[in-house]
Amino acid sequence: MQARIDQARRDGWPVVYGDAAQVVVLEAAGLAHARALLLTMPTLSEVRGAVVSARQLQPGVPIV
Repeated sequence: MQARIDQARRDGWPVVYGDAAQVVVLEAAGLAHARALLLTMPTLSEVRGAVVSARQLQPGVPIV
């Protein structure tokens, strides 16, 4: 995983790696300025946690 993160950063992609259920991670990713949030997680419980945190930070953002 770390190699992919490092490569994406070298390629110029803004990478924030962490638990999206944590508000601090969503803040670091710039959710306050996002037009939408796309979640891809392996379990529904992880998605739920991220949605709850995202709604706390940016209640109106569309979530896919």
